[in-house]
Amino acid sequence: MDQRWQLNEEDLGPEEVRNSGRPEETDDLLRGQDPEGVVTVRVTDTGEFRSVELASGWKRTTDPRSLSVHVVAAANDATMRAATAQAELVQSAPPTTRAEPVEGIAASDYPITAADAMQLINAVSTDLEAFNQRMTDAIGTTVSGQSSGGHVRGTSKQGQILDLVIDATWCSAARNTEIEGELADVLRVLRDKTAPGDVANGPQSPAISQLFALASDPQRFLRRLGFVTDQPPKGL
Repeated sequence: MDQRWQLNEEDLGPEEVRNSGRPEETDDLLRGQDPEGVVTVRVTDTGEFRSVELASGWKRTTDPRSLSVHVVAAANDATMRAATAQAELVQSAPPTTRAEPVEGIAASDYPITAADAMQLINAVSTDLEAFNQRMTDAIGTTVSGQSSGGHVRGTSKQGQILDLVIDATWCSAARNTEIEGELADVLRVLRDKTAPGDVANGPQSPAISQLFALASDPQRFLRRLGFVTDQPPKGL
């Protein structure tokens, strides 16, 4: 028998001992698994990786050299579930913009001229183009990263994990908790590179905030544009 793949004490211990150090499952986390059930990956509904869990005694049935295949499958399954959850959420309750103080023409009740409106529209268009470019740069490029311990590295593109490389010698001897920690670490690193915060939160800028503020009260907006007035119809 190849001694590199020998089972350690953690793999052979009682079920309650093996799982005593695991955090309790959180109901609001989504779970993804590989077809064989070797790896479970938990994510938030926005796709942020929270944890990786290896099946008890997985080394008895799975060669550590092929573990990466199971992790990739479980991670992408979890990501897909999160994407589905987000799509369902948007359909049932469209996202609302954050209530933030706005400046410029949205901060007063003065009439809005055609020049004011065009200036705002041009500013919003410029900001949206810049956002689209950042989003393209973030999700359209293959990125790479590794865990803080250096035993796991991988690549990702458009939010999908392409591949992982796990140090097989280390994996065969390390405890499950150590392996799970580095796997979760590298998955978070890869996601952060393909979904940076400013992109994940959607397009935001002072001009966009002004436009949303104006559109939130259509009657007031039309009145400031001069299309409606507060005067009652004649004859009443």
